[in-house]
Amino acid sequence: MKRKAIPKRRAIPKKESVTILDSLFQTTIDSSMDWIHIIDEKKHIVFVNKAIVNFLQQLGLSTQPLGKPLLEALPFLPKEVLDEYDEIFSTGKVFFAERSVKIGG
Repeated sequence: MKRKAIPKRRAIPKKESVTILDSLFQTTIDSSMDWIHIIDEKKHIVFVNKAIVNFLQQLGLSTQPLGKPLLEALPFLPKEVLDEYDEIFSTGKVFFAERSVKIGG
C-alpha cells in the first residue's frame, strides 16, 4: 500500500489573515436577523449589520449610517441607550440589551 504525503500547511501572512478574519466576522454578523451595531466613544456608528441596513431601507432612512451619531442614524432607538453606552465606556463592563421598538402609530 502506497502512502500519500500529507500536504504541508502554508503559513498565512498576517495581512491576509486579518482580511480573512474581517470577511468571516462580516459574514457571520450579517447572517444574523438581529440588529447589531458598534459605536465609538463619541457614540458614532462604526459598524452595522445587514439587518439594520435592510430595516433602514424599509423605513426610507439613510442606509449609510457609518460615522453618524447613533440617534441620528438610528432615530428609532430610545434616548436612554446613550446612558447605557456611557456606563459601558466608563466601567468597561459587557452589556446586553433586548428591546422592542415601536415604529409609527
